[in-house]
Amino acid sequence: MTDIDLPVNLFVLACDVGCLLAVSKRPQALLPITIGFGFFSLFVPSLAVFLSAPGVFGAMRAVAWTVFLHAPVVLLAGAALARAHSRFDAIAQAVVAVLLVVFATDAFLVEPRWLEIARYTIASPKIAKPLRIVELTDVQTDEVGAWEANAFALAMAENPDLIVMPGDYVQVDVALERYPEQVRKMRDLWPALKAPLGVWAVQGNVDWRETWSKDLFDGTQITADRTTTTRDLGPVSLTSVGFLDSFNARLAFPATDDFHIAFGHGPDFSLSERAAADLLIAGHTHGGQVVLPGYGPLMTLSAVPRPWAAGGITELSGGRHLVVSRGIGMERAYAPRLRFLCRPQLVVIDLVPA
Repeated sequence: MTDIDLPVNLFVLACDVGCLLAVSKRPQALLPITIGFGFFSLFVPSLAVFLSAPGVFGAMRAVAWTVFLHAPVVLLAGAALARAHSRFDAIAQAVVAVLLVVFATDAFLVEPRWLEIARYTIASPKIAKPLRIVELTDVQTDEVGAWEANAFALAMAENPDLIVMPGDYVQVDVALERYPEQVRKMRDLWPALKAPLGVWAVQGNVDWRETWSKDLFDGTQITADRTTTTRDLGPVSLTSVGFLDSFNARLAFPATDDFHIAFGHGPDFSLSERAAADLLIAGHTHGGQVVLPGYGPLMTLSAVPRPWAAGGITELSGGRHLVVSRGIGMERAYAPRLRFLCRPQLVVIDLVPA
């Protein structure tokens, strides 16, 4: 719960009561009354929250409370009150209410806990023997526990040669005093991650503390880079892209003679043709978390085209490939905790000889 939940729900509850009282007095006007009160209860609290500190994610949270909790109850109750006077309208409202309950069940209870393993294969003459990469990105949790432990176990079950983690590990913004506890729990899980070519990490946008790398990774087997750094790992070269650089659409780093992998938090650096890596790996977008059929992600917070940000593999200029993961976790703090047509994702990339 956050500090906006109680006032938002009290306001919307008052609107609910007003709506049902109006329907009971004028059941023949079921739809106009419901639409009018619905618009008011949706617009006012979301605008108020948007203009305050919680901003856009807080506004989304207010909308989610109204649409997925209050609306089904009011629609069904209004339909029951007006069924004798506006039968068609009552049935229509009841159907909408049921659909909202179905959507809410999927978005809040099913998809966020339904991890997908996405597999991609890239053939290259620069690869002498098969090499497997696992991308673990946007773990982004405020309560480290069984979900994260299971995701790490699934990652290790893939027998990776290389593990990359493009940022966003612990998001504890509302209750800052819980940060050390959650960092300790995350550090307890790190020993499970091992790979012959190493486990590598960079900063995400929720890792905003200056001490993020020290807090999370000092004394562990994981190497965390704060700036863009290129290393020769033997069979491949690896560039860890710094946080700000990952959002730089003009980023440049040199090519290497061997197969070159670059990973960063945001995918924007893939827009630069001078980002000279054969494989670019990113996260950040969460695939949008909410996807509309025929349109794609509602929000990506990225400059790359919407289909790229939705998650998957994209062939770029010069034979390069971009892989964007939808992430293990989801947005926390004030954001509503939902995924719709956008399951969390563990990414496995197989590099094979051409």
